[in-house]
Amino acid sequence: KTPLDDFVREHLAAVLMKMKPKDGVAADPEQNWCLADDGRQTVLLYSLGGTSIRLLQTLSQGGYTGLWFDPRTGNTRPMESSVLLAAGTTLEKPTPEPWLVLLRGNREKL
Repeated sequence: KTPLDDFVREHLAAVLMKMKPKDGVAADPEQNWCLADDGRQTVLLYSLGGTSIRLLQTLSQGGYTGLWFDPRTGNTRPMESSVLLAAGTTLEKPTPEPWLVLLRGNREKL
């Protein structure tokens, strides 16, 4: 069992099977990967390194709430506020180490 198991069970179990890799969402594709459902209401970004994740595509016209997940410890921390995820938006990571961020359209529940 890994720290990721509980995170997936608690936050992604109902939607993970509906999510697919989405190329071109984030800059630096060697460091940043994206999974999203077709409506992009649930988006999971995985960043291997760096201090931020810069979006290359607008994900939706609405706002998103976010939950950062530390794969080393299993700890989570909410993003401080709702964000609009337009092309050019930069998400500042908690630290430069690997992090996942789960983003849900404001009509979805984290």
